[in-house]
Amino acid sequence: MATAFESERELDLAPTRNNDPKLNHLILAVMEDRGLGWWARLLTSGLAYLMGLVLFGYQTYTRLGVAGYEMPVFWGVYVVIFVFWVGIAHAGTLMSAILYLFRAKWRNAINRLAEGMSVIAVHVGRIWKAHFMLPYPNRRGLWVNFKSFLVWDTFAISTYALISMTFFYVGLLPDLAIARDISSGVRRRIYGVLAMGWTGSSRQWKGHTRTVLLLSGLATPLVLSVHSVVS
Repeated sequence: MATAFESERELDLAPTRNNDPKLNHLILAVMEDRGLGWWARLLTSGLAYLMGLVLFGYQTYTRLGVAGYEMPVFWGVYVVIFVFWVGIAHAGTLMSAILYLFRAKWRNAINRLAEGMSVIAVHVGRIWKAHFMLPYPNRRGLWVNFKSFLVWDTFAISTYALISMTFFYVGLLPDLAIARDISSGVRRRIYGVLAMGWTGSSRQWKGHTRTVLLLSGLATPLVLSVHSVVS
């Protein structure tokens, strides 16, 4: 039976409160299982990352013409990549934040994946030119043109990235605490720092619920604002 403290909002988080050691080990077994499939996926990811570095080096050596970046074209293939990955990031936040606001119980099956997708995918396009978008004193006498949509695009995406990372990290706190409790040695200390003293008390769950609700409310209009500027 629910206690007097528990509300319908908190009951949505009940599946993550389980303190059964066997269940916790079963859930986190994917972190310990380093079989042939795990190494194959790691090798594939490493090769893809290495290929990206090689291609970026080739682009640096041969200039940006290989990406369609020639006068008078100022974006080339990068505008396509930018819109694609920003769209992926927005989809992740919308799925997690809006489903939380609407109390969709099946959200628990996809929320970590959706939030992680948002953090990984969000970016500002040509990152090497981002310093031109920031208002700071410089010896060149240049200043930001606040009439440009690119400036507001940078502000919107930076704010969105900060909220997405905070949203993802706050949601991970109970999971990091479980990983801390079943780990040992250096890993236990690392998870202990990341868990920020989480014990699963009623007071912590109450603060956690309110924080996730606030971040969900902030993330939802941010998605609309970033998409509006990008459009």
